[in-house]
Amino acid sequence: MVVITFIICWIRVKHDNGFPYRWVYSCATVLLGTHAAILLLSVAASSYPGVPSAQAPTNLIDLSIIVLAGTIRWSFNAGLIMAAIALADPMLRTKDLFENFSDQTLEAGALGLGLVSAILLIVNPIALPGVVIAIAALARSALVNQYQHATHIDTKTGLATAEHWHDCAESMLKRARLRGDNFGILLVDLDNFKAMNRIHGSAHGDRVLRAVADDLLRGVRETDTCGRWGGDKFSVMVAEVTAMHDVRRVADRIRRCIQSVVVEPLQGSAITAPLDISAPVGGVLHVPGNESTLDELILAAESALYEAKNDGRNTVRLTSARTDLPTDSA
Repeated sequence: MVVITFIICWIRVKHDNGFPYRWVYSCATVLLGTHAAILLLSVAASSYPGVPSAQAPTNLIDLSIIVLAGTIRWSFNAGLIMAAIALADPMLRTKDLFENFSDQTLEAGALGLGLVSAILLIVNPIALPGVVIAIAALARSALVNQYQHATHIDTKTGLATAEHWHDCAESMLKRARLRGDNFGILLVDLDNFKAMNRIHGSAHGDRVLRAVADDLLRGVRETDTCGRWGGDKFSVMVAEVTAMHDVRRVADRIRRCIQSVVVEPLQGSAITAPLDISAPVGGVLHVPGNESTLDELILAAESALYEAKNDGRNTVRLTSARTDLPTDSA
């Protein structure tokens, strides 16, 4: 049944990414989890296969075993998938592994509904339509969450969209003022990206944006939030900082990460050597007592960014929200 389900999904779902091994691996994780659950049921359940006992306390023991079997099945599937993702990208941050964990809770909910359906089928089949309605509502809710998630993620870079990043920054600003915390805003603008796009084409430019976004994530901390500000600009919220030098440390790390990006030219390109990629970084530090709005903080960061661009490639300029004057450089 698991294999049949995956075959149907393979036929019905678009699979232009050309990675059939992912489907095979996902199917294998479900099969392993299912057989692990079957092994537990066959060893520990009072009657398997068959109807669980209706007498106490055996019925409670059987119910606990069934719940444990479902948990094992789900854990095998989720754990093996997350392990594969972590092995494929050793630099991936821990929190990114749990970014779509709500999908796994949906899977756990489906297993719970399966248990309820099995019980109702034995005790009172007339009530099964209620479970069907619950499943339909659950599926609809899952689609809504997926659509909301899609609107928050930039498709070319995998980072937050400008609108979603702005909302997150507004929340951080409110939280910082309530707690009396500092935080920084960094803006990154790739050097000569428009010329690169014009010479090598938009397809190569998209690959550069994705590579820069990946290295940008490696350059920040787990508490920071990255977004695509638009075009070849990126934005970063730097949380949990104590002084300007903390923001500068993150900005320097971002600059070095982008400088190390290597994007091979597309096949058939007249240029065969990888292109040099660099970016100036401008930023602002918000300190307690400052009443600037988020847009004013972003404007201060943009001013620092433009100064970094005017001073040359691959530089960092920072400013304080209190003065809106450049106070630190690298």
